[in-house]
Amino acid sequence: MKKIYFDLYQNNTKEFFKIKDNKLSFIDLILNSMTIITTQEGRNNIKIAHHGVLVVSKSSDNKSRLTFYQPNKIFSIYFPFEIDKVDGSFKIYFKSNYISKETISFLKSMLNNFKAEYHLDKEDLLNEIQDEYLDYTGNEDNKDSYFNKVLKVFKVLLSLDTGYIRYDSDKANSSDLHPEHHLDIFYSKDSSLKIGLRDRYELDKFLLLLDNNTQIKYISD
Repeated sequence: MKKIYFDLYQNNTKEFFKIKDNKLSFIDLILNSMTIITTQEGRNNIKIAHHGVLVVSKSSDNKSRLTFYQPNKIFSIYFPFEIDKVDGSFKIYFKSNYISKETISFLKSMLNNFKAEYHLDKEDLLNEIQDEYLDYTGNEDNKDSYFNKVLKVFKVLLSLDTGYIRYDSDKANSSDLHPEHHLDIFYSKDSSLKIGLRDRYELDKFLLLLDNNTQIKYISD
């Protein structure tokens, strides 16, 4: 598994670890992560920053994930984009199409619009977004083509299976129903479930869980 590490700082750590149990908050998380990826140099070692770490990992079967680390909490979600280092900085692609910083900003604006108009019919909402943003060039010559390309990415994000899994270490509230070390699978309270763990998981051990090409872990009970 290939891994690239990015630092999380005090001013953005809270927004990454206070995720609401809805799809839109995870889209927000992905877009904010894309901003970090495109503005930091990243590194190949596991040095732990004071406030947290974002890990972008890619397995040998080309599945990418975002993993967020703090000492007693680690969680991971699916990342539907590819990254590549070009001239010393990281670039993001969707099906070989470059996602610029302007496009990331545009997607954030679309998401905020979507949140504000969530009560509208889906097609009406998309028409509103299109009317509002057709004058947004994003350094692109063909506005309609640009909008359709970004809208395709936005629809993928809306239908995304997040693949959410979280590790928690919570000794203060531990019980038979809430083990000190456990995994939470699925983000919604309606579907979430816990799997108790015998031992503490550090970041490296957690990342191994996400790689289907390493030795698979078994539930023994």
